[in-house]
Amino acid sequence: MDRLTLKKRIARRRATLFRLIIITVVMGSVFAYALIQNKNTLKEITAMAISAFVSTILAIYMTKEDILENDYAEKKDDFGVLTFEEGYRTVFTNKDAQTYLKSMEWEHFFNQAKDDKKVFFVGISFYSFFEDVKMRNLLYKLCNENKYDVFIILANPFDREIARINQVEEKTEENELQQRILRTYKFFEKDLKDDKYKDVKDKIHIWFSITIPTSLIIKSGKYMIVTPYMLENPERTPTIIVEDSKSQSFYEKYDNYLQVIEKYHYTYEQLRKSISTKEFFTQSYTNLSPEFYNDIENSNYVAVIGLSQGRMLRTLGSCYRQLLNRGVKIDIILTDPDGESTKMCARRSSSNRNDIEGDIVVHKEAINRLIDMKKEGELRIYISDFMYPYTMYAFNCEKQVTEETKMYIWQTVLFEASDKRPGFVCEGEEDKERMESYLRQFHELRDNCDLTHEVTKPY
Repeated sequence: MDRLTLKKRIARRRATLFRLIIITVVMGSVFAYALIQNKNTLKEITAMAISAFVSTILAIYMTKEDILENDYAEKKDDFGVLTFEEGYRTVFTNKDAQTYLKSMEWEHFFNQAKDDKKVFFVGISFYSFFEDVKMRNLLYKLCNENKYDVFIILANPFDREIARINQVEEKTEENELQQRILRTYKFFEKDLKDDKYKDVKDKIHIWFSITIPTSLIIKSGKYMIVTPYMLENPERTPTIIVEDSKSQSFYEKYDNYLQVIEKYHYTYEQLRKSISTKEFFTQSYTNLSPEFYNDIENSNYVAVIGLSQGRMLRTLGSCYRQLLNRGVKIDIILTDPDGESTKMCARRSSSNRNDIEGDIVVHKEAINRLIDMKKEGELRIYISDFMYPYTMYAFNCEKQVTEETKMYIWQTVLFEASDKRPGFVCEGEEDKERMESYLRQFHELRDNCDLTHEVTKPY
């Protein structure tokens, strides 16, 4: 027999109450008649009947909340909804969620998938979640010891919708969300280069969804943690915890969604083959990215090729001093302020440049400031009479390109301001050959070019 809907239950309750009230009124009339006619037997019978009907009416009247609660409980059961939380990161700090999930922490939760040995993560970036090396190590342990497969499906960082979300969420940097997605991938890429993880490489699957994920989903066994995206950090967004229950449950619908995303996705290699120039040139020259600051502040060696670097010196002066005081070596190659190259650099920025001599003075002042920093640590300054086709900031490559090497390249533009210079990043195994080429150019310019010499005295 089909269960009555909530509307029908409430309507049936209302009809029953109405009928009982009518009967009670009639019984009240009979009681009044018996009282007037002094018919004691009838009076006693009607009094007991009225008392019973009034008790029944009160009882039925008070059942509305019970009907609502029972309906809510039945719907939760039908849809497989266990409980609600404030955000997905706080699930295991709440005793209710621990009880429903039969888990006290993430490791216990992931062990719920011991039958199919698959754990799924679907979301836009998962940056703050996987930034924690303990969480990544937990997944490696599952893959290595328990033979799990881990599927991490992120948003396509080059999708135009990501730029719009970045704007609506008022991120501090233009490409912040894009960079967070790519960094999540890089966390695993870097880890899996280590030989101790060689047995889990084929067990960690990191893909990029063709469509933007509308919910953050973590699936383990018959349980899912689901957080709809609401243009806010999902750590503070309402979260539902669902389990596999009856047909047409939320779990089943989200599982169907996972299967579609699992089927239609990009690998990282496929992603890199289909990006536009705007998506490639992500680094502003006049508004340095947080990624750049993080890389330079944590580097163990810095190599620079630049035209005059007056702007960069004003921006990074304090950073240079901190690096030098920490024992980091810095090598900088600039254009020769007295050579033709500096005049060419001044002219290329504007077709009607008038104060070239003033530009040369500014260039020499920048070199003098750098020379003053030499007392802080090991800073070597070179000049060469070349107009370089790019500015380069390379980190962690004193002798050769390593896994830690990262390079920021800004192309030189013709008759345009510095903020128009297109900049990109080289890193990782796929860019190793290109980075080795840039490093060879740097070494050749610094060590083997007759036009290059070191500057030790101020102008």
